[in-house]
Amino acid sequence: MDDSNGDGIAQPTAESQDSPPAVTRRRRGRVSLSCAVCTTAFTVDAYRAETAKFCSRACQGLARRAPVAPCDTCGTPVPRPPADPDRRFCSMACRDANRRVTVTCQQCGVGFSRKASEAEKRLFCSRTCMQAAWRCRWCARLVSARRRQDRPQAGMGRLFCSDRCEVSAALHEEAEVTGYRRAYCSACQRVKAAEDFHHEQANRNGLSGRCKDCTRLKYEGTKEAYQRRRYRYQAGPGGRVLPFTAQQQEERFSLWEGRCWKCGIAEATEADHVKPISKGGWHCLANLRPICHSCNARKRETWPLAGEWLAANFIHPNPAPGSDRLNRRPREPRMEHTCPQCGKTQLLRACEARIKKYCSRACMKTAKQGGRLTLICEHCREEFEVRDQTWARERRFCSRSCAYQGNRRRQA
Repeated sequence: MDDSNGDGIAQPTAESQDSPPAVTRRRRGRVSLSCAVCTTAFTVDAYRAETAKFCSRACQGLARRAPVAPCDTCGTPVPRPPADPDRRFCSMACRDANRRVTVTCQQCGVGFSRKASEAEKRLFCSRTCMQAAWRCRWCARLVSARRRQDRPQAGMGRLFCSDRCEVSAALHEEAEVTGYRRAYCSACQRVKAAEDFHHEQANRNGLSGRCKDCTRLKYEGTKEAYQRRRYRYQAGPGGRVLPFTAQQQEERFSLWEGRCWKCGIAEATEADHVKPISKGGWHCLANLRPICHSCNARKRETWPLAGEWLAANFIHPNPAPGSDRLNRRPREPRMEHTCPQCGKTQLLRACEARIKKYCSRACMKTAKQGGRLTLICEHCREEFEVRDQTWARERRFCSRSCAYQGNRRRQA
């Protein structure tokens, strides 16, 4: 019997209307399960409840590769490969967080969290507390670990970074009580009076770390090296610094018998570069000559030499053959000159001392101006001062306004 209608479409029977499709029947029942890897809840059909163990293929692949266990800190699934079956943490952060302990600061007493491996070494909660506990009570520097280990007791030695600071602090306390200041020299390691030290505001006691004698010895030892560095810095194009010893320089200057190579007086206490360093001259024995302070100040960086500098007023102790060394007139010694205006005394050459009258232009100008005179104005009858000169003595008025009014009164 044909169940189709006139349109050719089959009509469902009563039996087919009562029984739903097989696919619909399978999806009716859903079961909620927990993933064996990540413990995430997921739902599956009821007929898969016995076989479904994982929420995704990622968890399934993770379980196949290695056993999985939750992290002891955060619960994240952690695979345990055969090489590391006892793995308990998913990362280094979780491992460190699980191993952190609480440590008490030895300075402020505040508890702070640190790794268990660092708990024995970390004694302070911050750098401020560390500096407050380990800094020197005199210079504020950190006391070294070796000094703290040598003196573990909480005594005076542990509070200072060195013996010098310890002695300086004791001397400072003594000065506050007695009023007598003393200091410790780090070079000779002696305690001396404050008068034996230079002043230095950078130090706490206002005195330098070395006494005057040790400072002088240090300067004498490093003076030559300092001068060579200064010459290298000031050297012009083509200039060089050739090293030589002090004995070689002394032998070189002995040719002039301690006299200035320019004026010939026996006060040659300085060394002169004939060709200045800044002009390309070399710092060597051939370019050095003894010179006095006055000639050195006048010569300065003169180059090339001209005029009076080409002829030295000095008889060389080793003259060339045929020279008239013995026939030259002996040089006059220098004379003292006193300024009649300010009274200043200075040592000048004999030819200059005979001509020179004043020590400077200021004294000469003051002497020419003369003193001061006090006159009375003819108009306002007030006193005013003028220079003690011929034209100033004839003044009758103190100002132009008084002169104008006084002349008008006379004409009326």
